[in-house]
Amino acid sequence: MRVLYDGAVDALYLPFRRGARVDRSVVVDVKRIVDLDERGTPVGIEIMGASHGVQLSDLVEEYGLEGWAPDFPAIEAFSFTREEGAEG
Repeated sequence: MRVLYDGAVDALYLPFRRGARVDRSVVVDVKRIVDLDERGTPVGIEIMGASHGVQLSDLVEEYGLEGWAPDFPAIEAFSFTREEGAEG
């Protein structure tokens, strides 16, 4: 899975379908936002404060992410590091 990380704002984005249009976003909590298309199918997940850890496994059943779940442990274990000089 391709992930997009912006160290300047410490945000991680996990796109599930390239080119898919986001119809609405669901704020799961202060760190996680799930983007959905017009049918309610997940398009991607945005994670704020990614350098402090990423929790994804609890979203699998709620958002039907079983197909992506095998990639989640590697993403959760990865150490995302803010770029030097970024304010935090």
